[in-house]
Amino acid sequence: MRRRSTSSSRTFIMDDIDKKTIRKYKKHKPTPYPVTVPEHKILKLLAASRVKHPKLVKNRLRYFEEEYIEGNRVVNKTDNTVLIKVLTSYIYELRNVNASPISSYIKWNNNTEYFHHQVDYFKAYTRKYKFRDKLAKMGLDDNLIDVFKTVKMDDNRKMYLIHGHFCRDNIIERNGDYYVIDWETSTYGDMAYEIAMHFSKEKYSEEQMKLLIDRLCATLTINPQTLIRDIRMYENFEKIRI
Repeated sequence: MRRRSTSSSRTFIMDDIDKKTIRKYKKHKPTPYPVTVPEHKILKLLAASRVKHPKLVKNRLRYFEEEYIEGNRVVNKTDNTVLIKVLTSYIYELRNVNASPISSYIKWNNNTEYFHHQVDYFKAYTRKYKFRDKLAKMGLDDNLIDVFKTVKMDDNRKMYLIHGHFCRDNIIERNGDYYVIDWETSTYGDMAYEIAMHFSKEKYSEEQMKLLIDRLCATLTINPQTLIRDIRMYENFEKIRI
Protein backbone atom coordinates (compact mmCIF):
# COMPACT_ATOMS: atom_id res chain seq x y z
CA MET A 1 0.00 0.00 0.00
CA ARG A 2 1.37 3.43 -0.90
CA ARG A 3 0.24 6.86 0.20
CA ARG A 4 -0.11 9.93 -2.02
CA SER A 5 -1.12 13.34 -0.81
CA THR A 6 -3.89 15.36 -2.46
CA SER A 7 -4.33 19.14 -2.64
CA SER A 8 -5.57 19.10 0.94
CA SER A 9 -2.76 18.98 3.49
CA ARG A 10 -4.86 16.77 5.74
CA THR A 11 -5.99 14.20 3.19
CA PHE A 12 -4.24 11.04 2.09
CA ILE A 13 -5.58 8.49 -0.35
CA MET A 14 -4.60 4.96 0.58
CA ASP A 15 -4.00 3.19 -2.73
CA ASP A 16 -5.19 -0.27 -1.81
CA ILE A 17 -6.00 -2.91 -4.39
CA ASP A 18 -9.71 -2.07 -4.44
CA LYS A 19 -9.30 1.67 -3.57
CA LYS A 20 -12.10 1.51 -1.03
CA THR A 21 -11.26 4.21 1.47
CA ILE A 22 -9.81 7.64 1.99
CA ARG A 23 -8.20 8.37 5.34
CA LYS A 24 -8.51 11.92 6.55
CA TYR A 25 -6.60 13.16 9.56
CA LYS A 26 -8.82 15.25 11.77
CA LYS A 27 -6.05 17.73 12.53
CA HIS A 28 -5.72 20.47 9.94
CA LYS A 29 -4.10 23.86 9.68
CA PRO A 30 -5.96 26.80 11.28
CA THR A 31 -8.14 28.95 9.03
CA PRO A 32 -10.34 32.02 9.57
CA TYR A 33 -13.37 29.77 9.09
CA PRO A 34 -14.73 28.08 12.23
CA VAL A 35 -14.84 24.28 12.22
CA THR A 36 -17.34 23.40 14.90
CA VAL A 37 -18.43 19.79 14.32
CA PRO A 38 -16.07 16.82 13.75
CA GLU A 39 -16.45 15.61 10.19
CA HIS A 40 -17.02 11.97 11.14
CA LYS A 41 -20.10 13.04 13.14
CA ILE A 42 -21.45 14.86 10.10
CA LEU A 43 -20.99 11.72 7.99
CA LYS A 44 -22.94 9.76 10.60
CA LEU A 45 -25.83 12.22 10.28
CA LEU A 46 -25.81 11.98 6.51
CA ALA A 47 -26.03 8.18 6.61
CA ALA A 48 -29.76 8.42 7.33
CA SER A 49 -30.39 10.92 4.52
CA ARG A 50 -30.75 10.79 0.75
CA VAL A 51 -27.71 13.02 0.32
CA LYS A 52 -25.04 11.30 -1.77
CA HIS A 53 -21.78 11.50 0.14
CA PRO A 54 -18.76 9.38 1.14
CA LYS A 55 -19.80 6.81 3.74
CA LEU A 56 -17.99 6.67 7.07
CA VAL A 57 -16.01 3.42 7.21
CA LYS A 58 -14.19 3.62 10.55
CA ASN A 59 -13.59 6.24 13.21
CA ARG A 60 -10.20 5.88 14.87
CA LEU A 61 -8.39 7.88 17.52
CA ARG A 62 -6.20 10.02 15.24
CA TYR A 63 -8.09 9.79 11.96
CA PHE A 64 -11.19 8.39 10.37
CA GLU A 65 -11.71 6.39 7.20
CA GLU A 66 -14.32 7.24 4.62
CA GLU A 67 -15.48 5.67 1.38
CA TYR A 68 -13.55 6.48 -1.77
CA ILE A 69 -15.87 7.92 -4.43
CA GLU A 70 -14.72 6.88 -7.89
CA GLY A 71 -15.69 9.44 -10.51
CA ASN A 72 -14.88 12.81 -12.01
CA ARG A 73 -14.71 16.10 -10.17
CA VAL A 74 -17.12 18.68 -11.49
CA VAL A 75 -14.91 21.31 -13.13
CA ASN A 76 -15.48 24.46 -15.18
CA LYS A 77 -16.82 22.53 -18.16
CA THR A 78 -19.99 21.83 -16.19
CA ASP A 79 -22.71 24.35 -16.95
CA ASN A 80 -23.84 26.54 -14.06
CA THR A 81 -27.43 25.40 -14.53
CA VAL A 82 -26.31 21.89 -13.56
CA LEU A 83 -24.51 23.28 -10.54
CA ILE A 84 -27.66 25.17 -9.51
CA LYS A 85 -29.74 22.02 -9.83
CA VAL A 86 -27.31 20.03 -7.68
CA LEU A 87 -27.09 22.74 -5.01
CA THR A 88 -30.85 23.29 -4.72
CA SER A 89 -31.41 19.55 -4.47
CA TYR A 90 -28.80 19.18 -1.72
CA ILE A 91 -30.10 22.13 0.27
CA TYR A 92 -33.59 20.62 0.15
CA GLU A 93 -32.32 17.25 1.40
CA LEU A 94 -30.01 18.73 4.06
CA ARG A 95 -32.92 20.63 5.59
CA ASN A 96 -34.49 17.27 6.41
CA VAL A 97 -31.44 15.90 8.24
CA ASN A 98 -31.97 15.54 12.00
CA ALA A 99 -29.17 17.60 13.57
CA SER A 100 -30.02 16.85 17.20
CA PRO A 101 -27.02 14.45 17.64
CA ILE A 102 -24.64 17.41 17.12
CA SER A 103 -26.57 19.85 19.32
CA SER A 104 -23.75 19.97 21.91
CA TYR A 105 -21.47 21.60 19.29
CA ILE A 106 -23.94 24.35 18.41
CA LYS A 107 -23.49 27.57 20.40
CA TRP A 108 -26.15 29.64 18.58
CA ASN A 109 -29.94 29.58 18.50
CA ASN A 110 -30.72 31.53 15.35
CA ASN A 111 -29.21 32.99 12.18
CA THR A 112 -28.17 36.25 13.84
CA GLU A 113 -26.22 34.43 16.55
CA TYR A 114 -24.60 32.23 13.92
CA PHE A 115 -23.39 35.28 11.99
CA HIS A 116 -22.05 36.86 15.18
CA HIS A 117 -20.23 33.59 15.91
CA GLN A 118 -18.46 33.96 12.56
CA VAL A 119 -17.43 37.52 13.46
CA ASP A 120 -16.19 36.59 16.94
CA TYR A 121 -14.22 33.63 15.60
CA PHE A 122 -12.55 35.78 12.97
CA LYS A 123 -11.54 38.36 15.58
CA ALA A 124 -10.08 35.65 17.80
CA TYR A 125 -8.28 34.10 14.82
CA THR A 126 -6.60 37.39 13.83
CA ARG A 127 -5.57 37.96 17.43
CA LYS A 128 -4.16 34.46 17.98
CA TYR A 129 -2.26 34.25 14.69
CA LYS A 130 -1.15 37.89 14.69
CA PHE A 131 -2.88 39.01 11.52
CA ARG A 132 -3.83 42.40 12.94
CA ASP A 133 -1.04 44.18 11.06
CA LYS A 134 -2.41 42.79 7.81
CA LEU A 135 -5.88 44.05 8.70
CA ALA A 136 -4.47 47.45 9.64
CA LYS A 137 -2.90 47.75 6.19
CA MET A 138 -6.36 47.12 4.77
CA GLY A 139 -7.72 49.95 6.89
CA LEU A 140 -9.51 47.57 9.24
CA ASP A 141 -9.53 47.33 13.01
CA ASP A 142 -11.68 45.71 15.69
CA ASN A 143 -14.10 48.63 15.70
CA LEU A 144 -14.87 48.20 12.01
CA ILE A 145 -15.18 44.44 12.38
CA ASP A 146 -17.49 44.92 15.36
CA VAL A 147 -19.91 46.80 13.12
CA PHE A 148 -20.96 43.38 11.84
CA LYS A 149 -22.03 42.50 15.39
CA THR A 150 -24.84 45.08 15.06
CA VAL A 151 -26.34 43.21 12.09
CA LYS A 152 -29.54 41.25 12.57
CA MET A 153 -30.24 38.40 10.17
CA ASP A 154 -33.64 36.93 9.32
CA ASP A 155 -34.25 34.62 12.28
CA ASN A 156 -37.50 33.32 10.79
CA ARG A 157 -35.49 31.43 8.18
CA LYS A 158 -35.01 27.85 9.29
CA MET A 159 -31.49 26.75 10.14
CA TYR A 160 -30.29 23.44 8.78
CA LEU A 161 -27.21 21.33 8.15
CA ILE A 162 -24.93 23.20 5.74
CA HIS A 163 -21.83 22.01 3.90
CA GLY A 164 -19.96 25.31 4.25
CA HIS A 165 -17.77 24.92 1.15
CA PHE A 166 -20.08 23.81 -1.64
CA CYS A 167 -18.15 24.31 -4.89
CA ARG A 168 -17.13 22.41 -8.02
CA ASP A 169 -13.98 21.03 -6.40
CA ASN A 170 -16.11 19.25 -3.80
CA ILE A 171 -18.56 17.61 -6.20
CA ILE A 172 -17.91 14.28 -7.94
CA GLU A 173 -20.05 13.01 -10.80
CA ARG A 174 -20.46 9.26 -11.19
CA ASN A 175 -22.90 7.65 -13.60
CA GLY A 176 -25.13 10.71 -13.61
CA ASP A 177 -25.18 11.05 -9.81
CA TYR A 178 -23.49 13.87 -7.93
CA TYR A 179 -21.62 13.19 -4.67
CA VAL A 180 -20.58 15.99 -2.33
CA ILE A 181 -17.27 15.42 -0.52
CA ASP A 182 -15.13 17.22 2.09
CA TRP A 183 -17.62 17.94 4.86
CA GLU A 184 -15.08 19.30 7.36
CA THR A 185 -16.67 22.79 7.42
CA SER A 186 -20.19 21.46 7.77
CA THR A 187 -22.33 22.55 10.71
CA TYR A 188 -25.86 23.56 11.68
CA GLY A 189 -26.16 27.06 10.26
CA ASP A 190 -27.69 29.58 7.90
CA MET A 191 -28.64 29.01 4.28
CA ALA A 192 -27.51 32.56 3.48
CA TYR A 193 -23.98 31.60 4.55
CA GLU A 194 -24.04 28.47 2.37
CA ILE A 195 -25.09 30.42 -0.71
CA ALA A 196 -22.73 33.34 -0.07
CA MET A 197 -19.76 30.98 0.24
CA HIS A 198 -20.89 29.26 -2.96
CA PHE A 199 -21.10 32.55 -4.84
CA SER A 200 -17.63 33.50 -3.57
CA LYS A 201 -16.15 30.35 -5.15
CA GLU A 202 -18.09 30.21 -8.41
CA LYS A 203 -18.67 32.65 -11.27
CA TYR A 204 -22.36 33.34 -11.76
CA SER A 205 -24.16 35.92 -13.82
CA GLU A 206 -26.78 38.06 -12.07
CA GLU A 207 -29.43 36.08 -13.93
CA GLN A 208 -28.05 32.76 -12.67
CA MET A 209 -27.85 34.06 -9.08
CA LYS A 210 -31.49 35.10 -9.32
CA LEU A 211 -32.43 31.70 -10.75
CA LEU A 212 -30.79 29.90 -7.81
CA ILE A 213 -32.41 32.12 -5.18
CA ASP A 214 -35.83 32.01 -6.85
CA ARG A 215 -35.76 28.21 -6.98
CA LEU A 216 -34.84 27.92 -3.31
CA CYS A 217 -37.42 30.45 -2.17
CA ALA A 218 -40.20 28.87 -4.24
CA THR A 219 -39.39 25.34 -3.08
CA LEU A 220 -38.80 26.11 0.60
CA THR A 221 -41.17 29.09 1.09
CA ILE A 222 -38.42 31.51 2.09
CA ASN A 223 -38.58 35.31 2.04
CA PRO A 224 -36.41 36.23 -0.99
CA GLN A 225 -35.79 39.84 0.07
CA THR A 226 -34.28 38.98 3.43
CA LEU A 227 -32.37 36.02 1.98
CA ILE A 228 -30.74 38.25 -0.64
CA ARG A 229 -29.98 40.90 2.00
CA ASP A 230 -28.31 38.35 4.29
CA ILE A 231 -26.33 36.80 1.43
CA ARG A 232 -24.96 40.26 0.62
CA MET A 233 -24.00 40.78 4.25
CA TYR A 234 -22.04 37.53 4.29
CA GLU A 235 -20.38 38.51 1.01
CA ASN A 236 -19.33 41.83 2.57
CA PHE A 237 -17.91 40.00 5.57
CA GLU A 238 -16.10 37.54 3.30
CA LYS A 239 -14.25 40.41 1.63
CA ILE A 240 -12.66 41.10 5.02
CA ARG A 241 -12.04 37.50 5.94
CA ILE A 242 -10.14 36.55 2.80
